[in-house]
Amino acid sequence: MQNCIYNKLLSLLALFAILISVSLGLIGCGKKDDGNENGENQSGSENQDKTNNDEDYRTNVIVPEYKDYGRGTVNFSDISYTRPNYSAVIGKINSVTELIKNNTGDFDSQLKLLKELESDYSTVLSMQSLATVYNAKNTSNQFWNDEFGYVTKNYPAFADAVEEMMVAAANSPNAKLFEDEYFGEGFIEEYKDGGNITDKMVELWEAEEVLEAKYSSLSTASIKVTYNGVSDTVDNLLSYYLDKYGETSGEYVRAYTVIMNGYNKKLVEEAEDIIVSLVKVRREIANELGHASYLTYAYETLGRDYSSSDMEKLFNEISEYAVPVYSSLINLVFSRYFDENRDAKDLSLDDLLNFGYGVIGQIDEGLEDIYAYMLQYGLYDIELSETNRQSGAFTTYIDNYNAPFIFVTAGGNISDYSTLQTSI
Repeated sequence: MQNCIYNKLLSLLALFAILISVSLGLIGCGKKDDGNENGENQSGSENQDKTNNDEDYRTNVIVPEYKDYGRGTVNFSDISYTRPNYSAVIGKINSVTELIKNNTGDFDSQLKLLKELESDYSTVLSMQSLATVYNAKNTSNQFWNDEFGYVTKNYPAFADAVEEMMVAAANSPNAKLFEDEYFGEGFIEEYKDGGNITDKMVELWEAEEVLEAKYSSLSTASIKVTYNGVSDTVDNLLSYYLDKYGETSGEYVRAYTVIMNGYNKKLVEEAEDIIVSLVKVRREIANELGHASYLTYAYETLGRDYSSSDMEKLFNEISEYAVPVYSSLINLVFSRYFDENRDAKDLSLDDLLNFGYGVIGQIDEGLEDIYAYMLQYGLYDIELSETNRQSGAFTTYIDNYNAPFIFVTAGGNISDYSTLQTSI
């Protein structure tokens, strides 16, 4: 927790919102995900010596030699999920808040109770990250869809309780001690006049989270279409005709084409309805917090020290100066990793990971160490785009294990190299 816990809490709220914005690319058609229904991570690889052998380089992930990073991390596949008990955690936070408000006991006893909450904070944040990752891996998996909806819906009340406790500490007789020994410089100034999370804000955030979860659940498992007079989910209809006629039959091909066309149409319609409602809620959130737009609110929440106009200027400069250089580099990369017998559509995900390791090491040694750490512990999920897989890329953090995690949905083309690099 310490001096950044509240910023971390608000940043996670903004992250959920951004994930929905990034995943607008979900609208489209692809191969159905037949992955593990329990959402078990299957990333990672056995350690191998780094080699320049082209055949090995293209077929195996080069995992660096083991290094003890002293972070208590385990392989991602060994990290388990447990639904967080928000009521219990919020109850503990509220109890500490009352002790601080009433100035019960001395400062040391209050600080001790405050520090004892850190494990609960860390677990809540970790479980939210896991639910976010697994839901993104397969948005039609009902278990992870429910868990993602659960953590996003309950998060605002959790953040509200944390802020109320911090406001109490900033206004207590021990405020200066709390600032000096725990929260850090600027704590009193930020919270002495009260927080931003009103009852109205909690209500709006909950509405936002419900809409985001609903958007994330849009898939062939949830959307119904009608074919030959029968209305059912896309998955059920395709399964029926696959079993009846076989995958190579003309009947199944026709059924698949019509059903998926209907799915894409319904997906766009339902997504648009959700987005319209989401925009309205986000405008209310911005107004409630005194921002001119949701964009300025998101920038502040994520701690950006630049404005949207600065970003626009940057994009213009990228377009003018960087794109020509990038185009030339793409040709170099393409010629290095692909030949006349192997085009970009045959992109190997192992190639992608290995290329990132090599290039990042040339750019920054610190980033190379982070990247090697993530490879060593399987802290990534990089797969080709599927119908039920969330589009885009994002990074998150699993607090209980001090572990960053990167999620990338690859398009199977040369641009995946730059997507991976910019996501690290």
